Amino acid sequence: MMTAPTDRGSDERVEGDDRSSSGRPSISARGPRRFRVLVADDDARSLDCLVALLDREGFAIDPASCGFEALARFGLPSSVESAREDAAAREAEAREVGERRVPQPTVTPEGPYDFLVLDYNMPDVTGVEVLRRIRVRFGGPLPAIMVSGDYSRELQRSWSAVGGFALLPKPVEPDDFRTQVRELVQRFFGGGPS
Repeated sequence: MMTAPTDRGSDERVEGDDRSSSGRPSISARGPRRFRVLVADDDARSLDCLVALLDREGFAIDPASCGFEALARFGLPSSVESAREDAAAREAEAREVGERRVPQPTVTPEGPYDFLVLDYNMPDVTGVEVLRRIRVRFGGPLPAIMVSGDYSRELQRSWSAVGGFALLPKPVEPDDFRTQVRELVQRFFGGGPS
């Protein structure tokens, strides 16, 4: 099982009735543990807004200020050169063992993150590339929502091609964001408020 360090602990438990600060049942209510979300955006205001929206709904949030920081949470290299070195090392290890290396699932219910919220246009690596690298390395599904000021059909195709769930334009409309989060939770986890 893959783990990632957070300032909230590795298995945060929620006491009480799983209600958000609005008094409604939380989107993240799902038994003894909250959904864990990694949010990456290089724009501090946008990051704060996304974190606040998720926090109000009861999610456990881990913010990252760039794509490389998000990749580091998964133990992935943060540069093209180190990504190549990492891939070469995995190939060499597989040859030594004499078998082809099979990717392991990215995230299980006990894993570090249940889903991601990523900005597209970060200065170090795009949100599309972040999700692509995570999925290539671990091979499993990892639901993700992307936000972008550069919303286009081409970006929508790129996002869909790497398995992205939803693409929202910036500035993010809070109601649209909450709707997409609810749909993601319902589709992938069969939960959420009634």
